[in-house]
Amino acid sequence: MNFGLKRVFFVGTRGQVAFEYLVLTAFLLVVAIILFAYSFFVLVENSKISVALSSVRSLATASDQVSVLGPGNAVIVRISLPDNVESVTALGKGINFRLNQLSGQADVTEYTIADITPASLPAGFGVYDVKVEAGDQNVTLSVVGA
Repeated sequence: MNFGLKRVFFVGTRGQVAFEYLVLTAFLLVVAIILFAYSFFVLVENSKISVALSSVRSLATASDQVSVLGPGNAVIVRISLPDNVESVTALGKGINFRLNQLSGQADVTEYTIADITPASLPAGFGVYDVKVEAGDQNVTLSVVGA
């Protein structure tokens, strides 16, 4: 009879160990899922910042090019805006995209050689053609087809 009690106790201990492994595995799986979700959101936010930075740089480069070439020169630049752009402003010697991120607002700014006529470009998601034209003292940005 004593042998039977040990056997029941042994089976119960083995079941407890299996349950503890199951709980530990479930906990580690939950932690892994949380880390994966966080890294995915960070990746998406960084890719949106990268798209905005590329667009700002192409506008600033085109602005510098037409200002160096002189009045009357123009170029059309195709820019892509991510869906989290709150505002696009061109003022003074800077072009600024304000982005709404999960962590707050982020500004993506590039500076140019020439002064830019104050302009407000569309902030909606999509691809836009922007005309960059050199004037006498400044550069003008305007959306083509708007």
